Amino acid sequence: MKVEQVAAITGFSADWVQKIARCYNALGVEGIVDGHKNNPGGKQKALTPEQQKQLFERLQSPPDDGGLWSGPKVGELIKQQFGIRIHRTTAWRQLRRLGLTLQLPRPLHEKSATLEERAFFKAQLKFFVRLMRWLCPNTVQLTISSFSFFSSFASFASFAVR
Repeated sequence: MKVEQVAAITGFSADWVQKIARCYNALGVEGIVDGHKNNPGGKQKALTPEQQKQLFERLQSPPDDGGLWSGPKVGELIKQQFGIRIHRTTAWRQLRRLGLTLQLPRPLHEKSATLEERAFFKAQLKFFVRLMRWLCPNTVQLTISSFSFFSSFASFASFAVR
């Protein structure tokens, strides 16, 4: 039977059928057995469970130079403590494996309001809501769509009457 016919029957490509045939001819039945079951996997973990415990305890305190732990800092710590040199990405994965994440506050936009501007806005908003409740006592819901000190009253709010 030709390779193309076997490929059409089995659904494999012709190249794959040829590869299987070569393995069978070279090694017999053992040549076509799935070898993944016998493969123990990739490289062993960089740190033993005991070393991971020690590393976790050390990471509970801030780094010597201050700041936060990062991949390069953890890699350097592992190199100093255990004599194992690992890439910064592997060090970051080690942090994640220990259940630790980088905790940083969200960055503020350069045009975001200052604390004083926020307090002023909040006071103005409270005043506006009280004014709307006084002007429209039958209002069910008051929705602020946009707030600008220079906006017209019509674009300032929308409200529904019972």
